[in-house]
Amino acid sequence: MVKMWKVLMVDYSPFWKRKEEKGITTYQLIHEYRISPTTIYRLRHNRYISLYILEKLCKIYECEMQDIVTFVDEEE
Repeated sequence: MVKMWKVLMVDYSPFWKRKEEKGITTYQLIHEYRISPTTIYRLRHNRYISLYILEKLCKIYECEMQDIVTFVDEEE
């Protein structure tokens, strides 16, 4: 029997909500917290980022991973 895997996509909309709540600008992320512009691009376009960066963002925003990223079934 062949088992089919679900394909999940990342969704960073919780990150943008959290960012707005905390009032930390993209400029601050890049220049004060040393988050690369490429990472910002990846967040904007729901691309994968490393766990290291995800952990760094959690520390910056004082939150848990699920407050920054969700996984969505590709079929939805």
